[in-house]
Amino acid sequence: MIFQWLKNFSLFEVTPLSKNEAVDSEREALRKESTQEEVVSNRVLVPVARDGSCLGHRCVRTKGVQIGPRKSEFYVASLEEALAILKAEHEAGKGPARWRRPNEKGHFGTVAAVAWEERPREEVFGEEKCPV
Repeated sequence: MIFQWLKNFSLFEVTPLSKNEAVDSEREALRKESTQEEVVSNRVLVPVARDGSCLGHRCVRTKGVQIGPRKSEFYVASLEEALAILKAEHEAGKGPARWRRPNEKGHFGTVAAVAWEERPREEVFGEEKCPV
């Protein structure tokens, strides 16, 4: 173990990773694995909610894209990163992709994917961003 020498000092205690640190390191590994895939077409595989909305440029907020189940959500810096994480979690069988997107009134709510579809890159990565 890297910090084995710290055991000799009474002020330090070697502890295992906390649950959040373990989850974060797992997500980081999934993110790196997924972002290394090459883009081979002008279409992108995206999660689609029951109402037909997909994870796209409208979901990007000032802090980034908010993904994950309610009360366990976290922000990622970019839409590409969010898609990579959600795709990796989907392929690993970790349940449906969940993300926040604006409703017709502009309020962000959590939705779950019921399917994955290929959509045109321009539709997914448009220039418009939500002001919230």
